[in-house]
Amino acid sequence: MRVVSWNIWSLGSAAKRRAVQGVVRRQKCCLLCLQEMKSEVIDASLVRKLWISDTFEFLFCPAEGRSGGVLMVWERSSFSMEESFIGGSFVWLYGRWTQEAWSCGVLGLYAPCNVLCGMSFNG
Repeated sequence: MRVVSWNIWSLGSAAKRRAVQGVVRRQKCCLLCLQEMKSEVIDASLVRKLWISDTFEFLFCPAEGRSGGVLMVWERSSFSMEESFIGGSFVWLYGRWTQEAWSCGVLGLYAPCNVLCGMSFNG
């Protein structure tokens, strides 16, 4: 099982899409998470330009305006999704790695650095 997570900061150029596919190919990636896609729509034709086979599945959380967006892509023969949830800035998958025969959850998250999340700091 090989997982790649990358804060891609947009997939607007063909060169960046080729770079992603190159990493997926070299790393023999089974699951890919791209954060900060800056896209409101992602379809299978774009994912095909990133992935190295036609046997993939994907989930996408769209960007809000010009920030955020999370894409999770996985090889169907490597990971079998059982549950999923798409939130305001994340994609969560739960499934089974087929070769390793174990289940796990995988979270792809994008949040701006200036969010305090209700925490207080004394200092």
